[in-house]
Amino acid sequence: MADLVDKYSMNRANLPAGCRHITGFTVLELVIVVVIVGILAGMAAPSFSQALRNNRISAQTTEFMDGLDLARSTAVSARHSVYICASANGATCNNSTNWATGWIVNDNTTGTLLMIGSALSYGTTLTGTINTLTFDGYGGADAAATFTLTPRGCAGSEVRSISTALSGLVAVERSACP
Repeated sequence: MADLVDKYSMNRANLPAGCRHITGFTVLELVIVVVIVGILAGMAAPSFSQALRNNRISAQTTEFMDGLDLARSTAVSARHSVYICASANGATCNNSTNWATGWIVNDNTTGTLLMIGSALSYGTTLTGTINTLTFDGYGGADAAATFTLTPRGCAGSEVRSISTALSGLVAVERSACP
């Protein structure tokens, strides 16, 4: 067997008639395939980046709404007030309507820090009509508030308006970019 391999391996003309056709890809065929794959990837990239952007906006909106929901549900279950406020350091309120630097949820009665919301990334802004929102033991809010989340380079209807009614109910709406 080894003699056959040695005898036929170096010279195609010495191969038996059925084995003379060698299969494989030429460099030209490989280049064409690579170009086609590159074109298809280039067409898919914009839609993929938009999907990532939408996912990031949804995640940032959900994280903030989780903070609002935690403040309200804790207030109701503990039967005393709990507040959420803008915070740059994750420990104290900064008395600002710029919520993009982060926020905290704090129990008014016990002083327990319940949640620290992280600062928003990728140039996203989050502004509110108030700097602190307090929920009472019945789940009601001390003020109606609107928070506006706007991604950098906003296009279309990427703005999220998060509204809190005096009843404590939270709603989200998509709206057009400014």
